[in-house]
Formats: sequence, C-alpha cells, structure tokens
Amino acid sequence: MFIMNWASDSEFKIVKKYFPFSCVDLIVMTSNGYILIKRQDDPYRGLWHLPGGIIHKGQTMFQKANEVAERELGFKVNLLQFVGVFENLHQFRHDISHCFMVKPNDPKFEFLNTDGIKAFKKNPHNMIPYHKDIIRYAREKKFM
Repeated sequence: MFIMNWASDSEFKIVKKYFPFSCVDLIVMTSNGYILIKRQDDPYRGLWHLPGGIIHKGQTMFQKANEVAERELGFKVNLLQFVGVFENLHQFRHDISHCFMVKPNDPKFEFLNTDGIKAFKKNPHNMIPYHKDIIRYAREKKFM
C-alpha cells in the first residue's frame, strides 16, 4: 500500500525553486465534451483547467490519475490512451505533465455540470494557456 508523505509549505517552496515537478493531467471525455475545473488556488485562481496534480514519490502515474479524478471530480476513471508529455515553464514552477485521455467509469457523471466543474466542447477564453495547448494537440492528433 502506498502511503503519501506531503512536503511542508516551506519544503515545497524550496524544491520548486530548483526542480521540475512530474505531473499528471487528464482529458476527461464525456458525451457533452471534456471536463474542466475552475481553479480555486493560486497560481491561476479563477481559470479553467484540466484535472491534474503532482505525482508523489512512490506513486505511479496511473495511481495519480485515479487520485486526481476521485479528489477533483468525485469518481474513478478508465484510462483510454496516453496523449503525450507536455512541459510548462512558468514563473511559479516548472511542470512536466503526462497527459491521459480518460472516461468516467460511472455513466451518471456523463452530465456533470456545476459552477466549478463543467463539460466543454471548445476551450473557454479564461483557461490556463498551456492546457489550451494540450487540448489543441489532442484534437490535432485525433485523440478527441
């Protein structure tokens, strides 16, 4: 069993100054489009983004994908396809993201739509820029 150890805020601030983070981002496909979440924290507070998160030591990408789906969306997912690796260098930190196409494993989540979680057929204007790039790439490569 994997036991997650979280870094303290002070440790996290130090590490992000010197090292990139390995992350997982999910393109969650439903019949109404792909799911985005309105970000509640800085950086990018108030912008729409793909569900995702930093992979912790001892955690696989697939474990992280399911953790993200359960924590941010409230359901488990089925991994459909690996989309690619994307890199985001911004002033806050450096992320290397492994992106997967996934589908909710429970059909009742096909019509999820709240103030903070919504299905989109096209990118909203207030979306994290590099997540727009990921969606554009997935469309160009016919993943969606």
